[in-house]
Amino acid sequence: MFDKESLQITGIIDWETAGWYPEVFIPALWMDLTAPKEHDL
Repeated sequence: MFDKESLQITGIIDWETAGWYPEVFIPALWMDLTAPKEHDL
């Protein structure tokens, strides 16, 4: 975010946690993170 009058940066948006993901992404991410990995078997 940028203020045109003062020419200063006023904020930074972290796109990874900004909450713009579709609803289906959260369950898919959870399933990927909790799925058994090769080293778990």
